Amino acid sequence: MNHFLTPAQAAQERNPNLIFDGGFAEAERVVAYTDGPRERHMAALKLTFRLQDELSHRDILGAVLALGLDRRVLGDILVQQGAAYLVCLPHVAQFIAENLAKAGRVGLRAEQISLGELPALGTVVLALVSIFAMFSFLRILFVM
Repeated sequence: MNHFLTPAQAAQERNPNLIFDGGFAEAERVVAYTDGPRERHMAALKLTFRLQDELSHRDILGAVLALGLDRRVLGDILVQQGAAYLVCLPHVAQFIAENLAKAGRVGLRAEQISLGELPALGTVVLALVSIFAMFSFLRILFVM
């Protein structure tokens, strides 16, 4: 395959020799392949932005699609405070790194990273829970 599959598309594949990989264990969008190193089938980018800025999955996806790319060349997007991680096909990674400078009004710096540098989804969720817990704690302090 030369594009990412949705969960529904991956479920329809019947070839038992296919490897389904989205860059990390919990990935929803995956590439199906039979051989070769995973780096031949997908690449990863780290997008960094100021900690005080907020970006959502939608913001990042919209900015990348605005570059003229098809959704099928993009895998999952993980968003954390101050950073986002994007999995994509290798032939578009450099293009995204060189051309993605903003998502909405927020400036970004995009750099290609190894697939091994992708955080686990649990790490992203834990970071979000920590941020919400801190916000709730601060809100309690200021209300009292």
